[in-house]
Amino acid sequence: MALPCTFVCNKRFKVPYKSLSTQQPQIAVFDLLKVGLNESNDEGRPAFHAALRTRSRRPAFSANALQGGSITCNTQSGSAYARIAVLIESLSDPNINKIISGVEAIAGKAGYEIAILNVLGKESLRTGLDNFDGFIACYSDHAKLDLNFLDELGKPVVIVGNVENPGRYHCVSTDYRQGGQLAVNYLIDQGCQKIMMITAALTNTASDLEKYLGYRDALKKSGQALQEPWIVSESTIEAGMEIAAQMFEDGVLPEGIFVTNDWVAAGFIKFLKKAGSNIFAKTTVIGFGNESLCQMVEPDLCSIDFRKELAGSTALSLLVEQISSRNFSVGSKITIIEPALPVG
Repeated sequence: MALPCTFVCNKRFKVPYKSLSTQQPQIAVFDLLKVGLNESNDEGRPAFHAALRTRSRRPAFSANALQGGSITCNTQSGSAYARIAVLIESLSDPNINKIISGVEAIAGKAGYEIAILNVLGKESLRTGLDNFDGFIACYSDHAKLDLNFLDELGKPVVIVGNVENPGRYHCVSTDYRQGGQLAVNYLIDQGCQKIMMITAALTNTASDLEKYLGYRDALKKSGQALQEPWIVSESTIEAGMEIAAQMFEDGVLPEGIFVTNDWVAAGFIKFLKKAGSNIFAKTTVIGFGNESLCQMVEPDLCSIDFRKELAGSTALSLLVEQISSRNFSVGSKITIIEPALPVG
């Protein structure tokens, strides 16, 4: 079955985008302000609706779906369709891309039409949203949740992200504390007797603190001494190299290093390799996030997987349930995605 087309509405980005699951062009990029989801074309149909019909080569929604916001059924195939918008802050966030990939995986099987709208935090771009049946709002760990905006949508919404107060919405979040425990347990299994953590400031986000608590819990359970974390101000390869050099010069380089950012972890490994094979062989590094960068490091960087693809597919399934039942307010509920240690 062919995947549905996906649209990225973003004033700034004007480049073709590829399906994250097939790497084939699946997304038409256009300016939301110029096209407008309520704008009609020469045939009298909403321009966005016409674009959906053209790209998918089949009627995506009936008039009732466009007006009433409900899932409709194609009488010929019996397949249900829903027009769903994934609301994001930026396409540059690798976690957002993984969430979109998870949404696509379910949408491709069910025939849902997905639009990716770069509108969170951008009030000037919030036009035409009333044409969607439901929304998946993706928030980064550093983002501020705008509950008023979600309330104004007047449609079912599922939040993806570790937000402190999801209000009346169902939220799909990651158990970062368990991820910290997994990372430390991996290092212990590798025989590391002294383990340190490299992280952003623990006051930055609740997520940073959760990772530290997982680190602390695992060390306490193992009986190892708790080492104070080393703090980095930037999530870059250069920052990883600098902190590794400082540890090496101070003579405190441990056997195991838990780094809460893969780019910093890659920089740490880069320094170890330059320092010599003996130093590199004595130190084990584990990252956090399992970004594509991990496969580019020699050898591969082991990193805790947030399973953001699962978060995306879970959010879509929850949203479709709400749309089907016309339940716009589910009360504050949280679905936890447990991180995992990649196999292989």
